[in-house]
Amino acid sequence: MSWFGKMFSKGEKKEAEVAVSKDDDKPVAAEEADEVLAEDNRSLLLQLISANGLSMGMDLSKVALPTFILEPRSLLEKLSDTVIHPEILTDIPQKDTPEARMLAVVRWYMSAYHVRPKGTKKPFNPVLGETFSAHFKAAETTTCKDGITWTAQQVSHHPPVSAFFARDDAGTVVIQGCFAPKSKFLGNSAASMGGGAFRIYLPQHDEVYYLNWPSVYVRGVLFGTLLMEVAGNVVIACPKNNLTATLDFQAKGFFGGAYHHVAGSVFRGTKAEQKKAEKVYEISGFWTGKTTYKHMPDGETHTLFDVATNPLGRITDDLTDVAIAANGGPNEKRDELHKILPSRATWKPVADAIAAKDQDTATSCKQEIEQAQRDIRAARAEAGQTFKPTLFEHTGEDDWEYIGPNAIKLPHVQLS
Repeated sequence: MSWFGKMFSKGEKKEAEVAVSKDDDKPVAAEEADEVLAEDNRSLLLQLISANGLSMGMDLSKVALPTFILEPRSLLEKLSDTVIHPEILTDIPQKDTPEARMLAVVRWYMSAYHVRPKGTKKPFNPVLGETFSAHFKAAETTTCKDGITWTAQQVSHHPPVSAFFARDDAGTVVIQGCFAPKSKFLGNSAASMGGGAFRIYLPQHDEVYYLNWPSVYVRGVLFGTLLMEVAGNVVIACPKNNLTATLDFQAKGFFGGAYHHVAGSVFRGTKAEQKKAEKVYEISGFWTGKTTYKHMPDGETHTLFDVATNPLGRITDDLTDVAIAANGGPNEKRDELHKILPSRATWKPVADAIAAKDQDTATSCKQEIEQAQRDIRAARAEAGQTFKPTLFEHTGEDDWEYIGPNAIKLPHVQLS
């Protein structure tokens, strides 16, 4: 069991995997992300299901998906959406009290999911060793001058594991962890179960926050409107301050409710003590739009995060080549079995073809990349070699320590 599982499995019953929204309000500006599949594309999906003999609950990780449902960027870059608001992330350590810092972590979490392409799309599955690194700055309309550097590497292919590290320029906030999804076919839906976990470290406060991922569901695979829902229970814990937050991403009920609803709270104590714990804040709203928090001592309600009033940050520098060269030198000095593939350059032919709506070329380019990876795996096996990540070291089931440029070492996981 992972350190995250150990921390939150004591003395409590397992949470339901998906909660159902009972709120009849409407989410803000989410409809543009939904789409009705063209009949020829839906027919391709049906052929794919039939050809692979897919049935309920089957693993989708080894199924080659058609390019018309792919977002033209890698999962490693998609995960960097979590730092697309540097002004929110760097604000966390500036708060004066433990309660305010926990609420700021929750606010950051609510800012991490709303970036979506038009339509329901899935990012490219990273190839083994693929690397993406970039520097992010806040929108020019904000007063934040501190940037965020994000670095991610695909450290395992089967099962898929993406390790990542992020820090601000001043070194006041650090994120480290991994994303290890497990995909399932659920009939008219497909699910990416949010495996893996991560930590946020605030050096000046000596605080570590432990977090997990929700799951993502794509509805309408066989019929109806194709749409994405985030669902599941997220726990954010800071053992030092004896504070915990829970966020319940809720799926829409079959006969009512709303899409994209989230509800939660911040309380004193552990997850196992939640029912009798002192509640500090209540959280409610829509992760696609606006969320609010109620300060329980005085009952006042305030905005937590609003998509409409928080402009996106931007990538100012692609640092992938710098990250690749840090441990082992640039690719020009590596032999074929030890080259580290830069994310954007690797997938550019596929992304360009998708942007041009040339699905045949996109499919052909994608197949070439996948075949090249199979050839490299076979060559490594013949040479008696195994792939070793260059930017992360495996120190535990859900723990990959970053060893690349400008690393900040996180405290060892302390479990009571």
